[in-house]
Amino acid sequence: PTRPPIPTLALANDTGEADGITSDGTVLVGGLVEGGTWEFSLDGGTTWQAGSGDRFVLAEGDYAAGEVLVRQSDADGVTSGTRTVGSVIVDTTAPEAPSVALGNDTGTLDGITADGTMVIGGLEPGALWEVSLDGGVSWQRGVGDRFILAEGDYIEGLVQVRQIDRAGNVSAPVELGPVTVDLTAPQAPTLALDGLEAGITNETLVTVGNLEAGARWEFSLDGGASWTVGTGTSFSLPEGTYGLDQVQVRQTDGAGNVSPATALTPVVIDVTPPAVPVISLVADSAITNDATVSVEGLEEGARWEYSLNGGVSWVVGVGDSFELPEGRYAAGQILTRQIDAAGNVGGVASLGAVEIDITPPPTPLLTLIDAGDD
Repeated sequence: PTRPPIPTLALANDTGEADGITSDGTVLVGGLVEGGTWEFSLDGGTTWQAGSGDRFVLAEGDYAAGEVLVRQSDADGVTSGTRTVGSVIVDTTAPEAPSVALGNDTGTLDGITADGTMVIGGLEPGALWEVSLDGGVSWQRGVGDRFILAEGDYIEGLVQVRQIDRAGNVSAPVELGPVTVDLTAPQAPTLALDGLEAGITNETLVTVGNLEAGARWEFSLDGGASWTVGTGTSFSLPEGTYGLDQVQVRQTDGAGNVSPATALTPVVIDVTPPAVPVISLVADSAITNDATVSVEGLEEGARWEYSLNGGVSWVVGVGDSFELPEGRYAAGQILTRQIDAAGNVGGVASLGAVEIDITPPPTPLLTLIDAGDD
């Protein structure tokens, strides 16, 4: 008798990316003769099960080539040859959700970064992964093990990642916590130094302004070669001479973006008081009619002052001397001091007790004495 044709076998839905690996174990049987019967074997033909309809379902597991067979018999009981479906893996177990994290959280605050690179972990061998930037409404196929978020604010759950194994099973999505990707550098801070005149001052406090909320700032005293983290809104300059661009300040925002640096103009910080001037009466006498007081030991560029009332009030001096009005002056009443170009006030020089007398004595009276008659 003529044997019926061998039935055909095929996976109804090869869901995975690789042939023969599927999450749907349905096997379609074709080429069946009318009025006949068919059966399948899951152990290479050792045992057979009667089939019905045009399909059967493989349970989850690995099936080697030749293990899954099908054959049919016609109405007369004549049996065909067998056909195998080939090697098949039926995998209905979803993979675990992958992990997703910032590759480089550049900022000082968690979740705020200048690097939008996200790293994917926990991927199964051979699995694919997808990312959603709209809370799971739409998905994009990922490449490698990372993706880059564009600048912006991403609320919790907006960014999701999932993986799909070789059988096509989809994991639960993992949600990224709130993330802010900030690629914009903050503005340069401002610098101000009080008392700066003609590039020299005795003020050491530099005020830093235009600081962004949440930012940290640094200052450099060597032209940017090294930086010191600042506190508050100011820092002090040690005494010395600072050239062009030597003193700089910059700020770093919460995402880690660094601003341009702001430089202070050249400045000399001088906090050393000038020497005490030397004062003396030109006449060098405790009582004199020469009212000139000589002032010596003056620093170049400094100005000097004198007081005639023990320092209650001061008069700006000119040249290298001043004139005392006529009168008596106690020790410590006549004072001088000098103030250098940076504004430092020196110690006080004191003149001893002195009397200035410029009033001529009265003209003596002459009278003739009557000698009488001799």
